[in-house]
Amino acid sequence: MNSASAVTDYLGFKDVSALAELVDSAINSTKEFYTPRFAGAINRIRASRYSHCSAHLEFTDNSVSKGANFVKTYCHRKDDGGKSANLLDRLTIRDDASGMIFAKLKEAFVFSLLKTDRDTTDIGKFHVGMKEAAMNMANSITIISRSKGNGCAALYTSVDQMRRLDSWAPTEVASDVDREWILRYVPYPTLVDEFLAQSSGTLIHLANLEPMCVRDTDKILSEFHMSMQLAYSSIPGNCQLQLYDGLILSKTASPLDLFYKDDPDALDEKPYETTLYIYSQGPGEPEAVYEHCQKRRERSGTRKDFLEPGYYEHFDTDNNRTEDGAIISRPSLPEEKGNIKLIHQLSIRMIQTSKTTDAAETKMTEACNLLIKEDRKGFWFNRDIRMVGAAKRLTRKFHDRSYSGCNERQRMLITFDPILDEQLGSSFNKQIDDNRLPCAALHSAVWLIYRQVTKPWSRKSDQAKKAELEKKKVAVGKKMDADSSEDELSSDEEESNDEESDEESDEESDEESDNEEEPPKKPTPAQTKQSNAIIVPKPQPIVPVPVPDKPKPFSMEDLKKDEEESDEEDEEEPPAKPAPPPQPTQTVALKDKTIQLLNGGSLTSEVTTLPHADKLFNWIQLVNCGPPISESQRSQIHAMLAHLVK
Repeated sequence: MNSASAVTDYLGFKDVSALAELVDSAINSTKEFYTPRFAGAINRIRASRYSHCSAHLEFTDNSVSKGANFVKTYCHRKDDGGKSANLLDRLTIRDDASGMIFAKLKEAFVFSLLKTDRDTTDIGKFHVGMKEAAMNMANSITIISRSKGNGCAALYTSVDQMRRLDSWAPTEVASDVDREWILRYVPYPTLVDEFLAQSSGTLIHLANLEPMCVRDTDKILSEFHMSMQLAYSSIPGNCQLQLYDGLILSKTASPLDLFYKDDPDALDEKPYETTLYIYSQGPGEPEAVYEHCQKRRERSGTRKDFLEPGYYEHFDTDNNRTEDGAIISRPSLPEEKGNIKLIHQLSIRMIQTSKTTDAAETKMTEACNLLIKEDRKGFWFNRDIRMVGAAKRLTRKFHDRSYSGCNERQRMLITFDPILDEQLGSSFNKQIDDNRLPCAALHSAVWLIYRQVTKPWSRKSDQAKKAELEKKKVAVGKKMDADSSEDELSSDEEESNDEESDEESDEESDEESDNEEEPPKKPTPAQTKQSNAIIVPKPQPIVPVPVPDKPKPFSMEDLKKDEEESDEEDEEEPPAKPAPPPQPTQTVALKDKTIQLLNGGSLTSEVTTLPHADKLFNWIQLVNCGPPISESQRSQIHAMLAHLVK
């Protein structure tokens, strides 16, 4: 008796197959118990980090990777004619790629299917993107696909029904559907007919949209347009990415290269490029990062120590290493043997855009609600041809201390293969979060290279900015001197004109006195009003007296003291001779009890916010027509007037 027979006899089974059936039944029962429930999973799916733009890109990714010549997105507005008429109601994506047979379509709706025959051109990896993106955007999902020589395979599902039944199975699947079946779920005959005329392709229709998608259609079109332009650095086969407002073509997206590989004139500095290699070192060991440096750069910002072309190994700076110890020269890349194996390489491109380019970028993105509209510095990540991270900080702060502001125009592009998803943290929705990179040495390496390259660029830009400002200061100084000379010349001309006018006035007065027979004319109302004004003769120019930066504040005691000194001087000195003819002054003008200042303003005796406003007109009259005053009083009055003119 063998051991198997002994066991079956002991347990009371006739043979081994009967025991195996019992074990299989128990295992299947356990599997069913632990099968994930859709009713709970849908909450997790909709709590994922998909936005309407990143969800839309999941559909275009699939089309582009399958060789489509065009990808057309139709944004259908609500047709209720009310206030919500501009809101997005439905979304349709149509391409002419290779399409899917019925078996492949069913596979496409299985979550996290591990595919062994994945195409090398397939931009996906986790087998969740299209399904989770669709469920984030809508509750009613229709997928129709056909490959050459085959009928239209179709799938329709209601997410609400899947939740209610707690089932992962779609609502309806069919191996070959006709036009009537499609129109039940896609109520646009023209669009359906265009799809049926294709030899291959896929059509996805989303209805009963989630709130994040029920927005102004024009805004959605603009954001889809910009996100597609930024998402692809290049598109295989020159695939056309088109956006439709209803059935009318609205926009066509083209790849937007914000690192200017074909436009060096858009940059302030020559781009800096280098290559990093990621190696595995066996179980439990962190990855090793090596650099093949091909262009000299500053090592530590001292302007004396440089990193020469060659091979270097990077280490984690957070592991008790200084910046200088974070990179060590090596004779070559490591040899692959034992546990040391090359995972893959990635490329780095560092740029600084010009001010003109930066302004153009801001204007281009201002119509969209995108982060890069305001801030484009930092780390950008390309997963092959697909942008998966823009303007990231990677948990550190950029110190915006550049005098010229050039650090706002500096950025690094990291281009990597999907093989390095785990080392760079590229998640299931093809996005890199703004966290530390999972590979610690790689995280330190990209930050170190960023600093070493940008420091001399910032220093050069700051020096140029300071030189530019010095030139402006000199130019402004020369202009002020020229303006001052013109003002003096204009003042001299005005004084000459005033003298000529006074002489002409005297001559006219003499002629009137000689001609007594002519009766005087009746004055006009304007002349009557002018005759009532206070007429003050123009005084002699006041000799400038040095004025301190902060003139001594006035007090009533000082004014009384000055008046007493003036009275004593009047008693001792003989009566003053008649004052000479008045000369113009540029300090103030007194008319109609109003002081007109040179700066265009005016003051009256009603102003009480100035010190000793009640004495202001007394001081002005002393200067203009009063008796001789002391030098001390003259100096303080002049200082007060100069302060007012300021």
